[in-house]
Amino acid sequence: MKTDKIIHLVCCLIAAILVAVLFGIISSSYISVLSGFVAAVSLAIGKEMGDYFNPNSKWDWYDLLAGVVGALIGSQIGWFL
Repeated sequence: MKTDKIIHLVCCLIAAILVAVLFGIISSSYISVLSGFVAAVSLAIGKEMGDYFNPNSKWDWYDLLAGVVGALIGSQIGWFL
């Protein structure tokens, strides 16, 4: 796996954990997991949209996939913290 994909995965993982933990403080339901996942995937999509409109970069589906995997893992980790 390329370093770029690992960075995407780790950034979305951390974002999902943080949001899931913060929402877990407010409510201890599945909403915290869903919130963490949606926030991190939104971050990944936003990053790829920025790349799409940047003339020096391009949209990369594998970057988005790495972000979604990180969001999925991170939201589950955040559920248990």
